[in-house]
Amino acid sequence: MRCNHPLATARRGGKHAPAALAVAGLIFAAPAALLPFMTIGKLGGARSGNFLTGVASLNENGMPLLAVWVLVCGGFAPILLLAGLTASRRYPDHAQRWGRVLAHWAMPEVYVLAVLVALTRLGRIVQVEINAGLWCYTAMSLALLAAWQAFRLRLTESSEP
Repeated sequence: MRCNHPLATARRGGKHAPAALAVAGLIFAAPAALLPFMTIGKLGGARSGNFLTGVASLNENGMPLLAVWVLVCGGFAPILLLAGLTASRRYPDHAQRWGRVLAHWAMPEVYVLAVLVALTRLGRIVQVEINAGLWCYTAMSLALLAAWQAFRLRLTESSEP
């Protein structure tokens, strides 16, 4: 620092970080949707479920509105936000506009937290095994959060004089 003004600031991840993290999140999104999240067993019987079977189960048990919200906030919005952040280098204005809208609805970390709470509650009653789908979904969530943060940091750095 000289005269209370920084001479240089360190960049976190560089200018390509949002797009790179978003691509990583998109890579994890496909197995997160298709692979089983967990296997629950009791007395020798076991059942596996993934993200889409959870949504279908909510719909079949009389909660169609909740099923739609889980599908939108836990599935569609995060993937759209990741796709938008992937294109953020090429179209920063569109990514910023769509990102602000989708960031309010993309809540995969809430879904991960809900699954973890369910695991702790179910773990007392039945045997629960965490499978690859939940790990991929968690990695997608973390990549989304990191990509969005890097994108917002890049926006604030570019707007400073």
